[in-house]
Amino acid sequence: MAVTRGMRALRDQGVPFEEHRYEHRVKGAAYAAEALGLDPAMVAKTLVAELDDGFAFALVPGDRELSLRGLARAASSRSAALASERDAQRLTGYQIGGISPFGSRTALPVYAVADWLGRERVALNAGARGVILELAGADLARVLTPTPIAE
Repeated sequence: MAVTRGMRALRDQGVPFEEHRYEHRVKGAAYAAEALGLDPAMVAKTLVAELDDGFAFALVPGDRELSLRGLARAASSRSAALASERDAQRLTGYQIGGISPFGSRTALPVYAVADWLGRERVALNAGARGVILELAGADLARVLTPTPIAE
């Protein structure tokens, strides 16, 4: 099985993770969680958002929607909007449905829903459709240093 840039990035930083693979039919963390038998609140969507001063990652549990207002507040930005698919793919080097904050072509600031950050275990895309990485929440916080999004 192919190793993704996201996996390499975590291995390079000595972060242990568990790899989960599934047949990708529909994009979205909720579908991935269902296909893998994981709690949808554990598996995050990795979204790319546009803020006043550039782009950022937003990590949101698969069973919730991103609060653009909450993201803008967390980023001290007047506004926030989802990036176009073209911009998201160009910035990250990943396909939509396979975007990961790990190993992204462009380093972007990371924001994450606050209560998801507090989980003991979290899961998110590895950088390819159909590949999810599960790791300790503390390791994710150490590697990505995300800013919490209060909702």
